[in-house]
Amino acid sequence: MKNKKLLLTIVVIIAILLVLTSIIILIIAGANKNRKYDEQEVVSAAKELILKSEVLNDIYYGEGILYEKNDSEANGYYYPADSVSLKKFGVNNIEDIKTLTKECYTVSLSNNIISTKLSSVSDEDGILSYARYYQKYDALDKEKEECIMVYINAPVYLTDTVVYDYDS
Repeated sequence: MKNKKLLLTIVVIIAILLVLTSIIILIIAGANKNRKYDEQEVVSAAKELILKSEVLNDIYYGEGILYEKNDSEANGYYYPADSVSLKKFGVNNIEDIKTLTKECYTVSLSNNIISTKLSSVSDEDGILSYARYYQKYDALDKEKEECIMVYINAPVYLTDTVVYDYDS
């Protein structure tokens, strides 16, 4: 009988601790959701995303990362990226482009863009579309990055400059 009371007491204490822990977790998790953002914070976050999207739109759909025209690494379809162009966009490798994409867009859109712009698409008849860019690695050391390779026949969809009115 004494053991049953002790066991029941322990079970009740554990249940109370679990309920308290759950309440604390809900309060902490819900705290940010109920936070009010002032207009300046929203505008600042929007500007940051717009600036990132401008870079990504140019990389994927605009003139993009330029390539070095006379280079021994070229293979007819792909040429090494121009270092000045890489600095302009603030990227050094394909992972940087993927990270920037994931920071700017939703998971679904990021995955779609990455799979269509950074990977070639093919079927049994051959390549349907070429990756706009790919990461070239050292032939002997597959872990060592050499350079971003740029598909020279990539279509340019964005030819006009977009101007954003941040004050409206």
